[in-house]
Amino acid sequence: RHTMGWPPLTEDDVGLCSRVAHRALQRAQGDAEIMGRCGIALLQAGRDYDSGVAVLRAAAAANPNSLPILAMAGAGTLHCGEVEEAEAHFRRMLDLAPLDPDNRFSLTGLAMIEIIRGDYRQALALAGHSLAINMHFDPTHWMLVAAHAHLGHIDEARQRLAIWRAMAPSVTLARIRRGQPAMKPERIGPVLEGLRLAGLAE
Repeated sequence: RHTMGWPPLTEDDVGLCSRVAHRALQRAQGDAEIMGRCGIALLQAGRDYDSGVAVLRAAAAANPNSLPILAMAGAGTLHCGEVEEAEAHFRRMLDLAPLDPDNRFSLTGLAMIEIIRGDYRQALALAGHSLAINMHFDPTHWMLVAAHAHLGHIDEARQRLAIWRAMAPSVTLARIRRGQPAMKPERIGPVLEGLRLAGLAE
């Protein structure tokens, strides 16, 4: 909920998430799935970048054929590591299971990479594929809106924004920004700028 910019469930969702993640890692006994989920929690909620990336890399090394682990390792390194490393995780997901519905994570991650690189048309193609798999993954909508806005398709960007806002009416730029790892804030910058151009409120 914190990552997506949704309203909180408790008075301290972030603190609770971090505490539970640390407790789980103490009991994980090398379980790669637990490590992956805790690693992404430490990054996105706890902002414990060094530990989070280390845990995600260890999880991916322990089970390089798990789609959820690859998705989390890709997301973590996209925000806090090397873009090329993130791309490799996402592309491995697609290679392992090209028809899996969880490829919304890999396709949306690759779309964000293309937005970072300035290839907005390729970002649209990837995000459009992701949307066909799952219409309810918020970041897919972020990429579609942002890519259209950067291409100057403002009417289309606003239409896409309206569709997404019907799903998440309370989301703002500030909430999304707070929910993203800030080790390398420039990574999410082009996406937020595209959303701003389309009319999403600060």
